[in-house]
Amino acid sequence: MKKRQMICVIASDCKYGRFSAETIKGIIAQAYACNCDIAVLTTLDCLVYDYQGAHRVAEREIYKLILSDSFDGYIYCKSPSEMPQDVMDYIESLLKKTNRFVMIADGDSDARFDYTQSDDFDDFRCMAEHLITVHGCQRIYCLTGPKGVFQSEERLKGYFTAMNSHGLPYDETYYDYGDFWRNYPKIYAQKILSGALQKPDAVVCGSDIMAYSLIEALENGGIHVPGDIAVTGYDGNEMGENPNIALTTFRRDNFQLGADCMRRLYRNITGKLSRRVKRKRSGFQLGHSCGCSGLPIAPGKERRQKRVTAMFRDHIQYTDMPFTLDHAKNVDELLTSASLTAYTIYNLKYLKISLTERYLNAVEQNITDDSPFDIRETMCQVYSRNKQYYAEEDTKRISFRADDVIHYFNLRADQPHAFYLTPIHAEKHFIGIAALSFGKRLFQYDDLYASYMRYLSHGLENLMRRNAAEYARYAYSGTSIRKPEGLLRDIQQQSSENVLIVCCEMQQVRQLYGKIGGRKLFQMMHKFAQELAMHMQPEESCCLFSDRTILMLLHSDERTDALF
Repeated sequence: MKKRQMICVIASDCKYGRFSAETIKGIIAQAYACNCDIAVLTTLDCLVYDYQGAHRVAEREIYKLILSDSFDGYIYCKSPSEMPQDVMDYIESLLKKTNRFVMIADGDSDARFDYTQSDDFDDFRCMAEHLITVHGCQRIYCLTGPKGVFQSEERLKGYFTAMNSHGLPYDETYYDYGDFWRNYPKIYAQKILSGALQKPDAVVCGSDIMAYSLIEALENGGIHVPGDIAVTGYDGNEMGENPNIALTTFRRDNFQLGADCMRRLYRNITGKLSRRVKRKRSGFQLGHSCGCSGLPIAPGKERRQKRVTAMFRDHIQYTDMPFTLDHAKNVDELLTSASLTAYTIYNLKYLKISLTERYLNAVEQNITDDSPFDIRETMCQVYSRNKQYYAEEDTKRISFRADDVIHYFNLRADQPHAFYLTPIHAEKHFIGIAALSFGKRLFQYDDLYASYMRYLSHGLENLMRRNAAEYARYAYSGTSIRKPEGLLRDIQQQSSENVLIVCCEMQQVRQLYGKIGGRKLFQMMHKFAQELAMHMQPEESCCLFSDRTILMLLHSDERTDALF
């Protein structure tokens, strides 16, 4: 019987530094205060990069778990800059089928789901006023997000208010709508470089990602930042951090947004109020991009995480982990190799690897399987690691249905847990699910974990492909009938001293060739050999040597008599 509420969080690529990472931190912190479990369904790659590829189709299969009966409510971290429209439509179509409470974190007005919003008006106004009052900028442009999006319009209103309050003129050429991403700032920079837009004193951008992209494009065109144009960002997102310039930005309070969203969902589900989790805001962050100097030092924990992660990244880069995984003979050997470097996942508490029974059967039967993920199919937990560094791993295999998400939370019953559930796949092959937890610590996975899981995914994929390809060299597809090369390999691998090769030659079969044709004759011989192969014992094999000859690898004369 389930003892606490379980909340499903839907996000896209929420690794450390991503836009939704701090939101999910706040959700988890508030969920612990509400005594709720959290399952974060997320991808390891940003889905906006690959619009039509098979990789993205398999990557988003993890969202099918939305339909699991394990969940009591949902928080949807909707992000147009990290999710293409078709992916958002897909997620929302699944959410509508659940008929349960859904909250959109930082959403817009939506008749289907409840939502919370973060008001960026005052904070963004502060960014524009900093350029006016501190740096004396007068011709200031604003590049906000997509038109019609609540966050874009609120930031633009903050810009208008700052310009009006200081009596600075502006017209429609002073502001533009972007994409909260890297693409449009490059186009915008070309307008400035070409003279289509008069060169401004400064540009205040609606997101850090746009600011970094704009700075790069301007400097590639010969305009220096901040010497020629000052540029600021917004949201405090470290993704895309340029080592050559520190960005002036405002760290948006996404943590509190996530916490308040979780608190409101808990009240909707249970009718109860819980204490409000709060965290001190870091707010305004000065950088070099506006012309300021004397930057504050990053917090010690943050510096340590970056230093340790960089050290572990170098460790994996210069080890033979990818090559070892690609040459593993079976799943157990591959997982053993992968476990030797699992300690590089920063602050790891729990890691569980579950593979589809379909994949395991494909590896055992030496075939490939391209079937899409089905939440009703059987999963098999093949690896479980507790604690950090070289703790003992649990190698006992446990089977469960894919939509039984509670399986991952079968830990200490006296405290809530949070797991990131990410897909294990390569191209269109959905292989399994990885469940990662940092225990009580409020951490996200980072690029190193994403690389680790990619190595593991490709290793598992290559194992299936390699087994199928190797088997095709030695046996006929879908059967245990050996080709001549396969029989030779079987002989070489025999551990028994008593090996007997028995030849079964069909002398009269050639007479049928003229009557029924060579193709049908081969099919008859193939079927006969297949029936014979069913009676083979371990380490025995049956080989279709020619169109009228079958060879059998046996162990004794008694076996010969029994077969005939």
